[in-house]
Amino acid sequence: MTRILTGLALLVAWMVWLSATQAWATPMRPDIRRMIEQAQQPQPQFALARAGWNGPEARRPAAVSTNPSLAQYNPAMAVRANRAALLAAAIPDPRALLALGLCILLLRWMRHSRSTQNRPQPIAAAFARPLAEEREAA
Repeated sequence: MTRILTGLALLVAWMVWLSATQAWATPMRPDIRRMIEQAQQPQPQFALARAGWNGPEARRPAAVSTNPSLAQYNPAMAVRANRAALLAAAIPDPRALLALGLCILLLRWMRHSRSTQNRPQPIAAAFARPLAEEREAA
């Protein structure tokens, strides 16, 4: 806890020190005469950008309906298409879920193996082996 509080205190002190010092974005001074000359020159006129190669002036093909009886209900078909797109986006990729699950299992296995390697041996188990060897020798 002391280490965390010391770190936070140092961070706050550093932020206060940074806010108290002066800072300049660039070390050079602007040349006022050059800026006035550039402002007096005519600005270049650029051509307007188009939204696409064939913008809204191009005709779009009519929506092809799979069911001719629903051709007059285009809003309903659009709602169905939107729902299908949302459903497709909501279902996760099984390969991504499998990869995440394998990562979780691998990390847990690594943590478990480290904790068993670093676990200290009980005192009784440490003395049990030499006593058994001494009994066999005697």
